[in-house]
Amino acid sequence: MAALPLIFLSLLMPLVSAQATSPPVIDNSPGIICLFSISGQYGFLQRLLFYFLLTFAVVAHRQEWLIRGSLAAAMTYSASASVHAVVIAAASQNHRILDLDIVGVYCITSSSIITLGPMLDWCHALRESKARPIVVAWGVVVSVGVVCARVVLKRQWLVEEPCFSSTTTDGLLRHPSQLAAGGFNCTYQGFQRSSPIRGSGDILAVESDRIFDRWYGILLGLTIMAMVMMSLSLLSLLTTRTGEPLVKWEKNEHQFSWRHGYRHIKRSIRLNATKPLLLRVLFGVLAPIAFVLNIVLSEIYILQHPSLPVDEEPYAVGQWAPWVSAGFVLAAAAIAQFNEEFMGK
Repeated sequence: MAALPLIFLSLLMPLVSAQATSPPVIDNSPGIICLFSISGQYGFLQRLLFYFLLTFAVVAHRQEWLIRGSLAAAMTYSASASVHAVVIAAASQNHRILDLDIVGVYCITSSSIITLGPMLDWCHALRESKARPIVVAWGVVVSVGVVCARVVLKRQWLVEEPCFSSTTTDGLLRHPSQLAAGGFNCTYQGFQRSSPIRGSGDILAVESDRIFDRWYGILLGLTIMAMVMMSLSLLSLLTTRTGEPLVKWEKNEHQFSWRHGYRHIKRSIRLNATKPLLLRVLFGVLAPIAFVLNIVLSEIYILQHPSLPVDEEPYAVGQWAPWVSAGFVLAAAAIAQFNEEFMGK
């Protein structure tokens, strides 16, 4: 019975993907689109920290005392992003104002679902842990976020004719607050709309070709790749039993201690031949490639010149403060392990 939601979700993916096949309506002539900028929750340093925590949780899979905090932080952050994706999908259905937070949400949820399979298979602590069902449930939640992000990015957005005035610097109407000065030959329909999760004063008017360029098409292609990886990861959850990895690590001794440091003992890696070849190739080759490719191309779309509008720059305290918090958490874990090694429990 516990596997039924996973089966239903994996069967639902092709239907949702096929339903949303029409590209966004983009006028070939220069136009204006009203949107909400990327909030500080999904700023560059926030995304970078998430990528670091997620990678660390997979790579340092045998140091349970190190990955516990990083994995918890990554899971809660991506799960909240998935909930945000559902809210954006529901809010933008009627208001038709593009919320660029959906791009940040996609970066977070897609990276999570791509690493789900390798994380459950490679991470010894998770494979043998009672917390494995929690990670599986987290995978289902972020899968919903990926689907909602795909649907929102494929929606049709209103592109309007630009409004000008001789009183502004570039003569273009870009923010509702400029209307108070007067002198504009028109206004945008997008300024008359609102969103239940963003204020009307946060609406910006930007050139449509700044958003809907060739990199936007690449981003849509990445959503298909993420959904394929998501379906395969969910399939692996149904075919892999707890404690039976697809990639088997064979070793004589593998230890780490504060007193003697890291001991690199001879070990070997072999694939579990009893599992489907597709899943073995997925976790051994495709998942790492897809993870790096998804991050690099998504970040190019966000950071290319001119970059997408954001609420917070990297020097803002809301961007670098989480790094400081993560450093303190890591230091606390190190102190606890040091105390356990030398002083006893």
